[in-house]
Amino acid sequence: MSRISDLAGFTTALSTTEDLSVGIITASSFSGNLTGDVTGTATNASGLTGTPNITVGSVTAASGAFSGNVSVGGTLTYQDVSHIDAVGIITAQQGIQVLANGLDVTGVSTFKSNVSIADSILHTGDTDTSIRFPSTGTFTINTNGTERLRVTSTGLIGIGNENPNAELSVNNATANASVEITRGSSGAEYGYRLFGSDGATSSALKFFPVSNGSLGSEVARFDASGNVLVAKTTTALTTAGSRLSSGFVSLSGVSSSTNLAANAGGALSLANLNSTDNNFSNIGGYNSNGLVVSQIDFINKSHSSRTGDIAFLTHNGSAMSEKMRITSGGGIHFNNGELLERINITAGKLSDNTNIDLEDGMAHLFTTTETTTATPNIRVNSSTTLNSVMATGDAISVTIITTAAAAGYSAQLTIDGSAVTEKWNGGSAPSAGGSSGNDYYTYNIIKTGDATYTVLANVANFA
Repeated sequence: MSRISDLAGFTTALSTTEDLSVGIITASSFSGNLTGDVTGTATNASGLTGTPNITVGSVTAASGAFSGNVSVGGTLTYQDVSHIDAVGIITAQQGIQVLANGLDVTGVSTFKSNVSIADSILHTGDTDTSIRFPSTGTFTINTNGTERLRVTSTGLIGIGNENPNAELSVNNATANASVEITRGSSGAEYGYRLFGSDGATSSALKFFPVSNGSLGSEVARFDASGNVLVAKTTTALTTAGSRLSSGFVSLSGVSSSTNLAANAGGALSLANLNSTDNNFSNIGGYNSNGLVVSQIDFINKSHSSRTGDIAFLTHNGSAMSEKMRITSGGGIHFNNGELLERINITAGKLSDNTNIDLEDGMAHLFTTTETTTATPNIRVNSSTTLNSVMATGDAISVTIITTAAAAGYSAQLTIDGSAVTEKWNGGSAPSAGGSSGNDYYTYNIIKTGDATYTVLANVANFA
């Protein structure tokens, strides 16, 4: 078919059911749909439909709507766009980089992995409040533009201290600086407040009761002023407590010149025993009624006519009386002549219980009648030897009482398991026991050297 360069006048003659096969058709416009490939420059793509896809160079449009996916092989650039409204979820494979004015998120942001921040997290509208990461391994909390808390790379915590040198370092220069530790329970008074202050001349640790979140009056304090440490234990903080200054300890809350002093009642007071003043010191105990039940007086050598004695006193009813005194010359005085010694009683016989433990007493009574000879062994206990507690020149007296029988007697003694040679009263060791009653053995033991003793022995029968 020859080339048709102008179809005007022929289009109306063509049946709509017939195909038109031509070469190249050049026209200023088309009416109706086109099928097949269309190439060339199209200045107006209105009405393009069909299969296969339409391939174009670039598309310029005021708006567009896509019912399916849109795939962009290169870079998708937005310019002069006030906002992008994403109804669904935006998934970014390689991250999101936001420049200039930053990222403004109204709702909740959820990050499945880490969030990397160069320096600070700021409070919206309050840039002086922030969490900062000023250096490697360190983070800080700032308020009002001032650092309040710092955790260093080594785990040290500083509160008001940018260079902490302890696990917890608190430093606050304000007048009301304090550390408060409370434990509270609604409706009950539990917990205390610990208050610390540091000044030019004094510092203190104070304790306050806390009830239902409210701080009560101060009930205890440790004060340090100069070289003095005072522990105050009453609400008034004046009538009771203790005081430490210049090496002296006072339990009365007032200054003291003694090493250890108690309250005015004299419950406990230790003075310098070498002092030359007219004071004397005592150690006393009080029962629940406040009465002295025992007391030791250290009488100063210049106090009245006393000369450095040690007196032991007890209370009987409303009166306190001296019971024993050790004089400066080493003498012992008993005011009523009463001296008690406890006896260890064994419901058995000596031959079955030969270890004599002096920690149980210096006198031992065996209530079962003897049937054979026995060799008692003198010691302190199973793990302590007599030799280890006695010095050369020390002497002790040990008494053993048996229930007598002719066949039961003791002719030899051991000390710490080793035999010793006794010197018996009358010149010879016993060879029989008493026929009845009790045999009474006494041993005066004198240590003359290491594990070496002189033993003076005696036996008597009391029927």
